[in-house]
Amino acid sequence: MYTKAIGREFWFDFDNQTLWQRTRVIADAFQRGYFAQSWGLDSLPDFLRTSFSDPNHPGPFVTTVEAGRRGLLDLAAIQLQIIDRHLKDDDSIRSAFEDFGQGVLFDDRAPRPPGRRVHMMDGTPDNWVGWQRWHGFIRAASLLGDSADRWLHVDRCMALSWAIQTEADPENDAQNNPGLPASRLDLLRDTWMTLTFEQLDWAFAKHRFLAPAPEAFDAIRSPSRRAFAAAGAVPAVNYAGVQQILESASGVSFPHHDGHARFWLLPEDQFIALPPIYGHALIADPGPYRGARSALVKVLKGTLAGIPQMPLNQPPLSSDDIQYVENWIDSLDSTNGTFQYAPPANIEDLTAAQKTQWSGVVHQWFRSAETRLLQDTGVSMADVRIFNLIDSPQGAGGSVAEIPWSGFPRKYAQVVQNVEDRWRVVEETVNADLTGRRAGYYRQVPGGFDPAEDIVFRDQDEYCEWHSSRDADNELRKVVFTCENPEYWGFIADNDPDLLLKLYQDLTGEQVEMGDLFFDEDIFIADANRNPVNQNGQYNPYNKWNTTEGAIHLTHPANSLSAEVFLAADASVLRENGNGPVVAPGELICCAGYGGPDRSSDPTIGSAINGLVRQNKFVTIDDPVGLYIHSLDAAPFEFPPGVSFDDCWKVIRGDQDKKQILRAEFSLPDGGSLSDIIVGGEPLRFGSQIAEFISIVIFGRVFDAAANPDPMPCVAHCCTHPTLLDLQRITNINDQCPPPGGTVGIAAARELDVRQEPLPNLKNVKDPYTR
Repeated sequence: MYTKAIGREFWFDFDNQTLWQRTRVIADAFQRGYFAQSWGLDSLPDFLRTSFSDPNHPGPFVTTVEAGRRGLLDLAAIQLQIIDRHLKDDDSIRSAFEDFGQGVLFDDRAPRPPGRRVHMMDGTPDNWVGWQRWHGFIRAASLLGDSADRWLHVDRCMALSWAIQTEADPENDAQNNPGLPASRLDLLRDTWMTLTFEQLDWAFAKHRFLAPAPEAFDAIRSPSRRAFAAAGAVPAVNYAGVQQILESASGVSFPHHDGHARFWLLPEDQFIALPPIYGHALIADPGPYRGARSALVKVLKGTLAGIPQMPLNQPPLSSDDIQYVENWIDSLDSTNGTFQYAPPANIEDLTAAQKTQWSGVVHQWFRSAETRLLQDTGVSMADVRIFNLIDSPQGAGGSVAEIPWSGFPRKYAQVVQNVEDRWRVVEETVNADLTGRRAGYYRQVPGGFDPAEDIVFRDQDEYCEWHSSRDADNELRKVVFTCENPEYWGFIADNDPDLLLKLYQDLTGEQVEMGDLFFDEDIFIADANRNPVNQNGQYNPYNKWNTTEGAIHLTHPANSLSAEVFLAADASVLRENGNGPVVAPGELICCAGYGGPDRSSDPTIGSAINGLVRQNKFVTIDDPVGLYIHSLDAAPFEFPPGVSFDDCWKVIRGDQDKKQILRAEFSLPDGGSLSDIIVGGEPLRFGSQIAEFISIVIFGRVFDAAANPDPMPCVAHCCTHPTLLDLQRITNINDQCPPPGGTVGIAAARELDVRQEPLPNLKNVKDPYTR
């Protein structure tokens, strides 16, 4: 029978042989399994994450790790020998890993040094690489060797230990870590000890350091469609749901499917366009009963002539799941019907074909946001409250909700007390904002990559940006305001460069040249997998006509339309803490970990969306999806004789009547100095003075649900900003706030991300659009 003394001896022996007093045999196995291929200990998890994104997973992983087969299998045999020496059955193995995760095995025997005297995973929660390394090794051992069942049990136990340590957060060197309540241990056991290798791959591929909560696995298990009815509506089926059904059903199998393997992991458009499999079209041609006519539905039902029921050698899908797949295929006809998302403010820049393409871009944002809720946030399908108007056309009949906020950056009102200084500094172009965030462009140098310090933007992060034009005497003559999203202009650059050039020329009135708008050097960004992508020849959103010489569209790295879609999705999740529901705007954004807590926009948007969900609503951003200038308050303005507000405020792009202004200019009819105008009792000297009275808006659309979704716990909290003590910074819920101290001020804030050495790669670079 297992005891803590047995567990202590097991982990002492395991650590000594593999770490503290590594034998020559083990060192040789590490050499052949890792180092001979120039692999590090993090290579296997990196290979696994790359393979997991491939439809043929785990095939690419097996192909890669084959080079280390001999050494890896030798290490695997040694690990199993150590386990068998101390732990006599599966329950003992699980118990030893549970105690490891709880940190209840204190051991101060040599050679364990101070800071390592509790058997637990070393490091901090934001750098627990050991779990990833072990899972990568176990997967290699299970796929290269013949002990897959044994390794599946060890992998489940190891992952359970990961989940326990994530929640228990034991202290190293503490002799009396309390562990977790028995009821919580039971729940974690029930979750983790039933997972397949594929589900464990998902957990480690999608959660780098902290383990996902049990609720997260609702997204990758076969979901209950009946739960939708309990919500009072039937949200539209979507491709993410189909992917979850098929992935869950496939288990740990290695499907061939006529060479297409796990074809459901393909992007939706590629899935739909697949050629016939074994002579059968996966999805039938458009028309009545398209789902029922499709080979995919027939083979799941077992009615496809000449083909056995799928999944092969696995339990058949439930009728609910098959109906879900059938309904999704039926929905493809309505998806391809008359409705499509319009360009922002229904602006007439694009051809009909380009408008269709743009609709597809917006549609994919929503679908990706829905998928992220399911796979990363851990929301169950029944609790998803974000929808889109293509997949859920019934939502078009719902009501519209305006969500406005101030266009002037709130953070500067908190940090800069002198108003004259505040108006001035917020109009400067910078290469880093008050959080140290940069534009995300890098140049390759010996040893790696350096941030491109000459890429500048406006630190105006409320989705409203402006450029002030001055004459030779520094008199303010014109102010241009824009809330046009960068994705739309990037779309134009990719699809119609001539149109891009014409729009730039028309809006600036300058002789803009094509070469001004595109990079003509090697300069890199990080892709979704953090690999460097050369942007030479691509659109430069930070060109001079959009930064130092003008304002065409938004430039601040947080000011993107896609980010707003994801924020709306994140905010649709109800939250609670030990005191009950979290509803106040500032508390909610700190609890949920989305957006910027010191902005006016993100807390306002998040609170409004969350409030609508609490009122039993499904929510979306209305068509045309965009960020808009709602209005400029005329009341604080005093004009010279003969001049009116309407003479000076001119809407250039967008629809003023619908409060969907994209671009506006403020100037006197004769082009004279704006200092003759009084704003709030002060002569007009900065565009900032106007921005203080501009309202920005997004439009939500809602329709009824009969019940609220289940709330989720907080995943973050806010700490005082390290250099600007009047601001906050979102921090992981398990991380302590750093103590105050060090250099303070704006200059120090903008240096937070400065490095003395080049980045060896872009793997740890934060996406500038990440909230």
